Amino acid sequence: MSHKSEQPASGPGRPIDVRTIALALDCSTLNRAAVEAAVGLAAATGAQLSAVFIEDECLHNLAAMPFAREISFSGTSSRSFSSLQITSEIKRSVDTARRTIARIAARENVECGFSVTRGQPAESLNLAGGKAQILALGSSRSRIGRVHTVAALRSKMAHGSGVLVAPADPEFEGGPVVAILSPGAEVGAVVKTAERIAAQANRRHQFLIVSGSGAERAALHQGVLEAQSSSVEIGFCGVNQLSQVSRAIRLQSPGLVIADIDYAHFDDASSIEAVSEAFGAPLILVQV
Repeated sequence: MSHKSEQPASGPGRPIDVRTIALALDCSTLNRAAVEAAVGLAAATGAQLSAVFIEDECLHNLAAMPFAREISFSGTSSRSFSSLQITSEIKRSVDTARRTIARIAARENVECGFSVTRGQPAESLNLAGGKAQILALGSSRSRIGRVHTVAALRSKMAHGSGVLVAPADPEFEGGPVVAILSPGAEVGAVVKTAERIAAQANRRHQFLIVSGSGAERAALHQGVLEAQSSSVEIGFCGVNQLSQVSRAIRLQSPGLVIADIDYAHFDDASSIEAVSEAFGAPLILVQV
């Protein structure tokens, strides 16, 4: 796979340039949808993909305690477990992850690196993301994903980067790229990012303007018309609530949803995994 030359960082009116993607995994995160989303985005954009398996240090510390026991789901039985058992089980998870990612990446002709790190999930995620433009958090039902709210991600993400999360069971594979815009969004960068990814993936794209104010909708509409390089479908949603926006998104059967993490679409306490599940498609939140 060819390497792209360095380009200026993203800014107002400039698209996110997806050159590298980091996929973060742990014992709970490896599901096919998560890997497919990261590999698919890498294949579409020509980006380098690097998978990082994060061993949660807390699991090792817990296993070392003398009172640690594993309890069955029914609660009727339990058994002790050791650090050696935990290490062995994690190794099996790592080996499974490595084989699965290699198989899917080879199918899409994507080069994929694979490494293992051990530490606290939050710190390890920061290291895993590194200088990658996109950090893929793996399964929407993973422990890694559940602890990251929109507010937490907003404070950690660098400009010109994004976070990709895939629902556990995507419903609209291969559908169009849909970009959401609401007051406060960096319209130009989101529009051009959607156009670029759609063109690279050979998919159509469209925009959904979310606002209850007629004046705001008109301003956003004008911003889209000024930023886009080709004619495209523009939809509107007058109620800025997740249930209403999700309904409007699902009507488009999207294969990928793109949004600006800084606009007021999401409640700060909401996890992006819940939003991705509501949309039924992989979601990229971009910091522009």
